[in-house]
Amino acid sequence: MAQSEAMHGGRRQTRLPVGAIEKTLDVLIVERQRLHEQHSGGEPLEANRRAIMYWQRELAEARRAGRTSA
Repeated sequence: MAQSEAMHGGRRQTRLPVGAIEKTLDVLIVERQRLHEQHSGGEPLEANRRAIMYWQRELAEARRAGRTSA
């Protein structure tokens, strides 16, 4: 397991702060727009979609953890 990861209830949780996750999502969304404009095809768009979904889940988890630890 990577040093930046912790296991909790069988689910890997990120230790990134909410702001860092939001910036990651911003970059992925800009990248998605670029992929659409360049007609990049299905594979890159699907990989981008999956990355966005992953980081949206991480953001929700980070926000949830922030509420319970405050």
